[in-house]
Amino acid sequence: MTKLEHELRTTRKKASHITSRLPPEILCEIFRWTLLSEEDYTRRVNGRNVLIAPWRLCHVNTYWREVARDDSHLWSRIVINCDQIWHQDGYVRCIPDLEYPLAALGSQLSLSRAASISVEFHLQEPDSNGNLQHLADLLNLLIAESHRWVRLVVGTSGDPETTLLNSLSRVHGRLDRLRHLQVVHWRSGSWPLGLRDTFGVVPTLQEVSLPFNLPFCRPSGISLDYRQLTTLHMTVPPSLALELLSALQNVVDLTLLVGYWGGDEESIPGSVSNLITLPRLRRFALDWGSDLIQYLATPNLESLRLSNTGVNHIPALIRRSACQLQSLKITFDSEHETGLAAVIAILRVSPDLSHLEFDFDPESSEDEYLSLLAHWFSALTLTHAPSDICAKLATFEFGSLEDNTMSRQFGDALCHNLCGMLESRWNMSVHQRCLRRVRMPEAFYEVAIWQRLEALRLDGLDIQHFSNDNDYEDDNDWQVGDA
Repeated sequence: MTKLEHELRTTRKKASHITSRLPPEILCEIFRWTLLSEEDYTRRVNGRNVLIAPWRLCHVNTYWREVARDDSHLWSRIVINCDQIWHQDGYVRCIPDLEYPLAALGSQLSLSRAASISVEFHLQEPDSNGNLQHLADLLNLLIAESHRWVRLVVGTSGDPETTLLNSLSRVHGRLDRLRHLQVVHWRSGSWPLGLRDTFGVVPTLQEVSLPFNLPFCRPSGISLDYRQLTTLHMTVPPSLALELLSALQNVVDLTLLVGYWGGDEESIPGSVSNLITLPRLRRFALDWGSDLIQYLATPNLESLRLSNTGVNHIPALIRRSACQLQSLKITFDSEHETGLAAVIAILRVSPDLSHLEFDFDPESSEDEYLSLLAHWFSALTLTHAPSDICAKLATFEFGSLEDNTMSRQFGDALCHNLCGMLESRWNMSVHQRCLRRVRMPEAFYEVAIWQRLEALRLDGLDIQHFSNDNDYEDDNDWQVGDA
C-alpha cells in the first residue's frame, strides 16, 4: 500500500467516525446552520443559483438522511425563486416545472410536519404560458398550509402577479402564525381590491415591510392592525401621517417615506393637542416629512436616519424625549438647509453618539456639501475640553461624491481638517480611544494627506475607501456602535 493510499484510508475512517458518531441533536444543529448561508450552499441550475440544503444533506449517507428527515424545522423554509437572469445573449427565464417539481414541494411540506414555515415568492415572467399553471399548482400547495406560515416574502412582476393574487385572496382567516410580511417588489402602485382583507385577521403579525410604491391608503388599501406592529417600513401620505403614528404604540423599528409616490411633498396638516409618544421606538428612518418630528416624543430612540428633510426639529426632539441617541445618519439636501449649526446642535445633545454618517443628495450642490464637511470635521476635533462633542464616536462615514474627479476640489482645508479630527481621536491612550473605523470615498489626496492617513491605518485604525464607480450600498446598520 502506498503512502498516499494509506493517508486516504485514514482520512475516510476519520470522516466516517464524524458522520456516524455525532449525536443527532448536534448534527441537527449543524444542519440548520446550512440554511442560513444561501451563497455557500447553492448550485447553478439553468444559469441561476438554487438552494441545495437540506436536500443535499440526504445524499451523504443513511445516518445523515435519517437525521435530516426527522428534523421538521430543517424543511421549514420554502423559496420559489423564478427571477429573470440576464445573460449576454438576453434574458433566460426560469422553468418552474423543472426546477420546482410538485412532488419535491409536496415532500418538503410533508417532512416539515406541523412546524411553522417560512415562504418566499420571487416571481417574474415564466418561460411560457404553460408554466403559469404549474406556478398556480405550486401556490395551491402552499396556500393549503397558510395556517403554518410564520414569514411571507413576496416579490412579483408580470403575469405571476395575477396568479399570486388569485391564490393569496383565498387565505383570509388562515394566517394564525404569520409574524413577518415583506413585499420586495410590486408592479402596480396600489393594493388590489382582492387583497384588502387578506391580512385583516393576522393576530400575531408584528413586522411589515412594503415597497415605497405601495402607499398607505384607506379604505381600499391593505387592512392591518397597526397597534400590534413592532416593525414597519412603508409610505404614508402627509394627511394620514399623524393618524398612523398615533396607532404605532408598540413599534420598535420604523421607516417612513412621507408623501405620495411620484407626487410632490405636502406639509403635515393641522396639529395635535398632545405629543404623540412612541414609547418603544428605537430605530427611526424618515424620508421627507420634516414637520412630523415636532409632534413626536421618543424616549428610547437610539438610531435616527434622515433623508431629504431638514433637521431643525431634531435637537428639540432629543431634549424633550430625554433619549440617548447612539447612531445618526444625515443625507444632506440643500433644499432643506441641513446646515452646520443645525447638525452641531444635534451632536451637542447626543453625548453617547457612537456612529455618525454624512451623505449628500447628488442633485444638491457638492461645493456646499464639501464646505460643510470641512466645518463638521473641525467641530468634531477633540481638544480634551468639556466643550468637545461626540467624544464616544466609534465609527464615522461620509460620502458619496458623484465623480472621483470632483474630489480634487476637496482642498487643503477639508483634507487637513479630516486628518486633524482623526488624529485627535486616535492619538490618545488606548483606554480612552473610542474611534475604530472610518469609511470615506476614494480621492486624489495630496501626498502629505495620504501619509497621515496611512500612518493612522498602520497604527490600527480601520480606514476603508469605497469607489463611486460602484454602488454605495447602505448596510442598514441599525446595530448601535457596530457600524
